[in-house]
Formats: sequence, C-alpha cells, structure tokens
Amino acid sequence: MISRIFGSSDYSEKGFSLIEMMISLAIVGVLATVVIPKFAYMQVKARQSEAKAALGAIFMTEQAFAAQFSSYTGCLAEAGYLPTGTIGNSHNGYYAQGFKQSVVVGVTCGPGGLYMCSVTDYDAAIGSKTCNGPSGQYVPLKKMSGAALPGDADMIDTQLTNNTFTAEAVAFIGSGGRLDKWTINQLRTLVNVQNGID
Repeated sequence: MISRIFGSSDYSEKGFSLIEMMISLAIVGVLATVVIPKFAYMQVKARQSEAKAALGAIFMTEQAFAAQFSSYTGCLAEAGYLPTGTIGNSHNGYYAQGFKQSVVVGVTCGPGGLYMCSVTDYDAAIGSKTCNGPSGQYVPLKKMSGAALPGDADMIDTQLTNNTFTAEAVAFIGSGGRLDKWTINQLRTLVNVQNGID
C-alpha cells in the first residue's frame, strides 16, 4: 500500500476500474433525476416574477394617473407604463399584460365617468385626447417552445372604470399548456387566479 502512494510499485495502475466508473455514473444519474426537474420548476417559477413586477408597475402607474386626473385609464403608455423591451404594443417578455381591449373601449372613465377609458387628459377646457399608442395591453414576444402566445382572448378577468381597475398578466409558462393568470386591482391585491405551473 505504501509503495503505491509513493509510486514505487512494480506494476502501473492507470485510470479507474469498471466498478468505480459504474458507481460514479449511477450517482450522477440519481442526482440528475432529482435536480433537473427541480431546475425546470424553478425556471418556470422565476418567470412568474415578470407578471408580479409588471402588475406592480401598472398599479403604480394607475395610482399616479388617478392622483392627477381623478380617474384610472386604459392608456397605459400615456399614463407612463412601458414594459422593458417595448416595440409598438409588444414587449420582450412572456406575459400579455394590461387590460382586455373591449374593457378599455367599452366602458367609461374620467371624472364622473364621462369619458371613454381609451381617453387621456380629462380636461373639459381643452378637450380629451385618445390614446396615442397601445391602449390597454402589451403582448409578449417570447413564448415557451410549442406554446401559443397569450393575447386579448385570454384576458377575461380585467375591469376598468373611473374609480376601480383590475389589470391582468397572462402567459403559457409551463409545459402542460395551461395559462398562468395574475391580477392586481386598485387596492393592490395581487392574485394568482390560475397557476400555470405544472
């Protein structure tokens, strides 16, 4: 034994034996079966932070707009909300975020609820202006492989009036094809309406 340590053996041992190699591969295989699914789960869970951050920013934007104009609005861009990587009404993310288009166009906002929610600058002296850009919703550019991009038809929980709102973020982030849905309202109640993690 001591001769092996100091290298004065008559025979040379190089490499690992077959048994040592098989044991090592078995250990790596067991670790991989435990770690890889957990890693995939954590990736999908991390994508949900996009929805939380976006809805938090929409909440702050709506509150700042309401402080100035006594009403919430569907004109997110003009109110000051712009997601990271925005190109037109698309952004570099996984979640469609904001309001359903029919909610923005079909209801009234403004002081006393006298204007359409697709209007901004509620000033009777100068007249109102309609949204100059995306009204209500930003659609994502990224998607999971094999999944559809979420859109207006998937945003069914949004609401908007002059004194209340519920904004939504939706995406297909899991491998099961189930929609992940988050909402936030004027009271800053953040809810995972439907968990899309498999």
